[in-house]
Amino acid sequence: MPDMVEALGYPKQPRVSPGTLLGHPRLSALLDPADRAALAALPAGELWDLERKSDVDLDSIYGDGAVELSGQMVALVLLRWRRDGLGLGIRRLTVAGGARRAPWSTRAWAHSTSIVSPPRR
Repeated sequence: MPDMVEALGYPKQPRVSPGTLLGHPRLSALLDPADRAALAALPAGELWDLERKSDVDLDSIYGDGAVELSGQMVALVLLRWRRDGLGLGIRRLTVAGGARRAPWSTRAWAHSTSIVSPPRR
């Protein structure tokens, strides 16, 4: 097993749901005012069920150079959203355990995303 993983680029821009756009201060600016108002008026369950994803251009939101396209990968964070609001749970997984639970390996993760952080300066 190698001592490190080198990450190069990302396969695509993040795709987010309308609820994510509405709830994130920077991303909400991507919605036109009428759409923002219509989404805000929806009950939480209807907002969750909307099958409308939007691509997010990270450079336009966080500025040019916010994303490093190569570097040593030290962590991968997978988020699993749940409707029941049970709170935050954190657990460390082995590589095999993470692969079994990754959104691309199971349909149980209906809503998942990854976090991309600006590079340390």
